[in-house]
Amino acid sequence: MTYIVNDNCIAFKHTDCVTVCPVDSFYEGESMLVNHPDECIDCGVCEPECPVDAIRPDSDPEAKDWVGFNRKYAKLWPIVIEQKPPLPGPDEMDGAVGKLETHFSEKPGGISEGQGRTMSLLVPISLITACTSACQSRIGAASATRQGI
Repeated sequence: MTYIVNDNCIAFKHTDCVTVCPVDSFYEGESMLVNHPDECIDCGVCEPECPVDAIRPDSDPEAKDWVGFNRKYAKLWPIVIEQKPPLPGPDEMDGAVGKLETHFSEKPGGISEGQGRTMSLLVPISLITACTSACQSRIGAASATRQGI
């Protein structure tokens, strides 16, 4: 069993589920989140966190079609690992029929228009020092070669 996100997330994009997921299996689109069914460990801690009941186990009869949907977009969208404000919108969208056709966007979320993706890495200072020393010796040797030394 795995957990999926259905169309009730569309136009809300609450991220309460993201903060409790122990394996970071949620991905962010412009209008909703999805849960990667192959990364989800089926613990179920995300389900009660969703304020609009958009997270369901795949054993739910209405969830079957959403497994492939979640898998597809989890491969296309960026991972989301921290809570963000939900989308602004009216509460009457909760449970509205046809949101997939009227409010869904295939665009990835978490990226402002015109911006690329960035990544932060924690690198031990000893590795930076070793790399800097190695590069400086190569630069010095290359410079000496060009100068005919």
